Amino acid sequence: MLKTGLYMWKSSGTGWFGGYVKVWMKETRRSFIITLVENSCKFNAPQLDDLFRDSPRVVIKKSGSKHALNISGDDSFCLYPYRVGVPYPFRMEE
Repeated sequence: MLKTGLYMWKSSGTGWFGGYVKVWMKETRRSFIITLVENSCKFNAPQLDDLFRDSPRVVIKKSGSKHALNISGDDSFCLYPYRVGVPYPFRMEE
């Protein structure tokens, strides 16, 4: 099970192309609930911008979802919006 808490993805870019995305993640028995807390990226996270376009809260079902989420332990996960493109590895904030 993934720990409930604040997770962050840092962009590898610098200057205008740098930034980070912070989300609040909660795992339930059937889904992952992701709430956008802060997005400071202007250019490097277009799929995340599209994912949170309609609402700051997204529910990803564990089975049958158009999004993919790979858990890498209890303090990190990798998000693949729409199962294509660049993966976004998130790590738990301390």
